Amino acid sequence: MNIFEMLAVLFIGSGVFFLMVGSIGLIRLPDFYSRSHATGKSDTLGIMLVIFGLMLYEGLTLNS
Repeated sequence: MNIFEMLAVLFIGSGVFFLMVGSIGLIRLPDFYSRSHATGKSDTLGIMLVIFGLMLYEGLTLNS
């Protein structure tokens, strides 16, 4: 494993963590505004980390 693959795994893992936290917040929080705040913030960060990790894994090509 080279450094880019290790960074990709790190970014994808942290992105999945934030997506799970957003999903748990959607279930556990009491009202609409708290739920939308929890999912909006954590899902945005989570999907950005996952996409960046996949870009590192693929390499800087036309696909990424």
